[in-house]
Amino acid sequence: MNLVVHFTKKGVKHAIIDVDNTISKSNVVEFYLFVRSAMMHPVLYRVWLCYFMIVHIPMYLMLDFWKRERFQQVFYRNYAKIPIGQLERRAYEFFEMKVKASFIQPVHDLIFDLKRAGISVVLLSTSIEPIVKQYADYFQVPYVCLEARSENGATQIDLSSLSDFKLNYIRECGCDPCNTVSIADSKHDFDVLNYPKYAVVVNDRVPKWMKGLQNDAVFLDRKGRE
Repeated sequence: MNLVVHFTKKGVKHAIIDVDNTISKSNVVEFYLFVRSAMMHPVLYRVWLCYFMIVHIPMYLMLDFWKRERFQQVFYRNYAKIPIGQLERRAYEFFEMKVKASFIQPVHDLIFDLKRAGISVVLLSTSIEPIVKQYADYFQVPYVCLEARSENGATQIDLSSLSDFKLNYIRECGCDPCNTVSIADSKHDFDVLNYPKYAVVVNDRVPKWMKGLQNDAVFLDRKGRE
């Protein structure tokens, strides 16, 4: 509650919160692997997984290190042949079986505390809608993410606005930066964390890049220490 008291005293009215590795210990690859494992015979899945880890993961890591948006453009092609209905069913299962067990408890509790204090909360993510919607339904808050739609029986991820997706939203959402806090974990979210007057960096330790933030930024580790 210390953070909520702090933000209430500062007049914060809006909280923009990242999802992966901020609310839960998860990432976009984990959900895809969960979907594939549900689609395949266990033996075939293990064979496929070895291939995927050897051939694709190094490329994804390299792309992500170079440019997060490029990684996402390449990675989300994997969903093209998976029907949207199946993604939605698997997203519910993934959330119930995996995500709920991997909540980062201080942030999980903080969201409910912010709501009780009258601070509006929006989840902002470049993950795909079927999975982000599960978080939004659980916390009963609105969300902004990459839309997934069905086209000729396949799934198309809308990447048309991927470039600076989060920063553009926080600039254009109508929230006054002077009474907004951004909550995220990664250097990839530096601009989003830096744009409003207030920020919370969620991590296991204070990252070096946090020193570059030019606003009122505080650190919250995943065990709840500020």
